[in-house]
Amino acid sequence: MKRLAFVLLFVLLSSLLTACSGKTAVRYSVTGTAKEVSVRYVNANGETSEETVVNLPFELELETDNSFDFQIYATNISGQGEIECEVFANDQRLGDARGEIFAGCDGSFERRGNDLESRFRGYDDVIPEGYDAPTVKLPEGVNGMILFAGDEKGPGRRDFYVYDLSSGELIQLTDGLGRSSSCPRLSPDGKQISFVYSGSVFDLFVLNLENGALTNLTNDGKDSLEDFCADWSPDGSQIIFTAAKKISGDWIHQVYSAKTDGAGITQLTQNTNEGEDYRNPVWSHDGEVIAFISNLYGHEVYVMNSDGSEQALFGDIEDLVKDFHWSPDGSEIVFACHEGLDNIGEGVCIMNSDGSGLIKVEDESLEGIYYTAWSPDGTKIAFAARKGDSTDIYIVNPDGTGLMQITHLQGMVPYWISWISSMDLPSEPIPVSIDQ
Repeated sequence: MKRLAFVLLFVLLSSLLTACSGKTAVRYSVTGTAKEVSVRYVNANGETSEETVVNLPFELELETDNSFDFQIYATNISGQGEIECEVFANDQRLGDARGEIFAGCDGSFERRGNDLESRFRGYDDVIPEGYDAPTVKLPEGVNGMILFAGDEKGPGRRDFYVYDLSSGELIQLTDGLGRSSSCPRLSPDGKQISFVYSGSVFDLFVLNLENGALTNLTNDGKDSLEDFCADWSPDGSQIIFTAAKKISGDWIHQVYSAKTDGAGITQLTQNTNEGEDYRNPVWSHDGEVIAFISNLYGHEVYVMNSDGSEQALFGDIEDLVKDFHWSPDGSEIVFACHEGLDNIGEGVCIMNSDGSGLIKVEDESLEGIYYTAWSPDGTKIAFAARKGDSTDIYIVNPDGTGLMQITHLQGMVPYWISWISSMDLPSEPIPVSIDQ
């Protein structure tokens, strides 16, 4: 009891001395379950600190003037768990913020005698504009690059980007494409990117990353409407894509292949139903089989031989399929899925290549899950998802464990992601303009 009384007396005297000194005691506090957190704060002199990696709980006490602009930003660089920041002035709580990736507390106060007037802003998993948050520290063995089409803020602004997993750097590959360009895919030799343009023309293009040359592989304008994603054969000799051609007044979708040397286009399917759209064709790991998605009865998957023969419905997939990818060794399949036409229960579905062993990774905080990709070694799966107002890239293990957010794209929305080992990056973005 004597020790407790002494502690209380010490706290009381400290508060009285602080009040008499004309100073205010400020306390920053960061708590939570995150294993590793980077903090940046404003010190007693009004200076912004360097980013500092700390373990939780973290507390910092300052003696400031009676008028002070405070700030503490905490970023969960471990990618798992959660964090909370709080700010106190003379033990009066000014406010708090919490999130799984980011928590920010800033504002100001002015003390007049015993009265404290304060202004507080909390950032719950929303990174303040202009703040370059530190990158997530990825698990050991996670490397390579994520290629995607990125929409920036502002009308019509879309280009192709690479996110370097080793450095956390975002690299812009093109300049001037616009939002009619979709689904960049890197060739097996890493020297070209294919994409579909569906604006002034509807064609399949290949961009040479070494010299910036742009080749129109289909060159049929709006007589044939190429759309959605294309895919390179494992040997790089062919690209498969879907397109709708007008036949007797009806737009009929088919799957086609094009030789990358410009030698010609081959129709692989024999669809006759106007109401059946084909999209997102992909090669198997060995180049023997092609899968594609049809929307005739929802979103189901068909498979066929590489020459278009023996087309068949793939398995019994109850969840609606948005994309479809074999693992690098062909043993598993991943796809973005949702249950029912009302888009309830969306997630990432993983199963064996024979259709067995379905696992569905769901997180109620994530929405807009659409694009999935295997890591080159098949040990991780990446996908894009929206949380609140931000869309970022996440990874998960093939057994459904280890879900974590790996990017802070801060205002950019990633579409059509693919995971590549590496590529030779241009020294500056390649100017690209599709003729109108």
